[in-house]
Amino acid sequence: MAKKLPTVTASDCRAASTSTRPSGTGSDEHHAFCKDFVQKHDYEAYLVSQLYPIGKRNGYFAIKAFYVCL
Repeated sequence: MAKKLPTVTASDCRAASTSTRPSGTGSDEHHAFCKDFVQKHDYEAYLVSQLYPIGKRNGYFAIKAFYVCL
């Protein structure tokens, strides 16, 4: 039986990127936003991230957050 993927529309991503985006401009806030977004919308990918080296996780979360928005 196939697992049902979460339904995320482009308008959801636009709303999330404008309304819940961190107010600061530091990259740490952006990384935290991507990590939280992936954790909320693609929990399996979030779990897989624990297998990546710590230095590569920020890029992983950015790519996965972008993928979820597609």
